[in-house]
Amino acid sequence: MRHICSRCKLTSADGNLWCQEIDCPAGTLPALLRYGDYLGNLKIIQLKRVLRNTTIYKAERSIDDKRVETFFLKVANPGAENEQYLCEEAAALQRLCDGKAVHPALPVWRHHGATNGQDPFGIVSLRDQTRFYYLMDYIEGEFLYDTLLDNPQPWHEHVGWFMIALCEALYYFQSATGKLHLNLNPDVILVRRNNAGVIQPVLLDMGLQLAPDTLLLPANVEQYQRHLLPAYTAPELIGGGRLTPMADVWALGLILYEMLAGKPAYPYALRRTEDIYADIQKLTPVLRRVDLPRTPRGGASANGHVVELVEVVQRAIRADHPKRYQDVSELRNALYTLYGETLDRPKTDFASLAQRAGMIIAVGAGVLFVLYILFVLISALLRGAG
Repeated sequence: MRHICSRCKLTSADGNLWCQEIDCPAGTLPALLRYGDYLGNLKIIQLKRVLRNTTIYKAERSIDDKRVETFFLKVANPGAENEQYLCEEAAALQRLCDGKAVHPALPVWRHHGATNGQDPFGIVSLRDQTRFYYLMDYIEGEFLYDTLLDNPQPWHEHVGWFMIALCEALYYFQSATGKLHLNLNPDVILVRRNNAGVIQPVLLDMGLQLAPDTLLLPANVEQYQRHLLPAYTAPELIGGGRLTPMADVWALGLILYEMLAGKPAYPYALRRTEDIYADIQKLTPVLRRVDLPRTPRGGASANGHVVELVEVVQRAIRADHPKRYQDVSELRNALYTLYGETLDRPKTDFASLAQRAGMIIAVGAGVLFVLYILFVLISALLRGAG
């Protein structure tokens, strides 16, 4: 078992290596599970992501001697606040889907199988420590942070379709729960590819879940900041203020900016949290690209106005923009006007193909058999006539 710092991602075999940040979580580093370790009846296959409050693994659970189920296993990091965060998001995800897919960009909650079966989260003891966890259907992919390391600037059409799906999932989440997410960042978004090879998101974190119109005082924001990546923290969660859906629009705008600009809107590697917060409160990044679409497909939008992608980005991330988007649906509609429906192809149903091929072969064999019988009869008649 090894330990990892959830701030700087440094690892240590004995837990004695801390990061250099002033708020380093020394003494509360998550002990990571390795391949082959068990959490209850769940076998760890791979560590996927270490977040500030939780750790995500790929895990398996045996159904019988020949079959296994594969999941995303999300385990709370040490600390009562982290455990509460996980329990609340497990409850929210269960209410959202309860074992059924509701949107391709949202994961599917699965029952944990622990003794506390009435709860949406599982509780298990591991090496004298109580662990809280929950399960989601496993989806093959990589996290957006890693995708952008390999390709900092994806093709803008793919970015547009990616963000449309993310906006739709977030709007569904807000509508169904009545809460704001407030914790969107590239570390909690999985990237998969559809049948046409277009990147699509899967949101693997349910966020802070605070109600709209909540008034945050400057003295109370620290309890939420410990769950967030500083460079993606909404201004209202830095200096205080009234929470509105525009806070989630702002985070979406930052992700859109990063995918188009090829760099984060607010650089954060090896920087102090205080310096990042100061930049967020004082600076507004400006996207400078001339190759982005300026008009919607087929001409002007329904109201006759031309939509520019650069302007869409600036409207999302500028708090003082006179036409700032009021909610996630407005941002989604602006992107949809530019890009339309996501390019995709029907999924190949190999079972149906095999069934059809079998029917064709059977029919062909029958036809050949009938032709053979006719050939034998005609040959017999010709011999008799001769």
